[in-house]
Amino acid sequence: TVLVTTLRRIIDRLEDERGRTSVLVELGEVLELHLRQRVPAREAYEQALALSPGYVPALQALARIYRDN
Repeated sequence: TVLVTTLRRIIDRLEDERGRTSVLVELGEVLELHLRQRVPAREAYEQALALSPGYVPALQALARIYRDN
């Protein structure tokens, strides 16, 4: 979708790790909750955690994915 493409472009252009982390979680939410694409969503959340270990929104999202499996 256009939104997913736009979010990925933003992630690629952001140099600030906090900003990238936040947008990665937004991307994951769009993929998971709106497009029902759980694998790419999980990957986005994991990338967010790789940038910012312990980032609570990413941890909560991953927990939701694992719980619902």
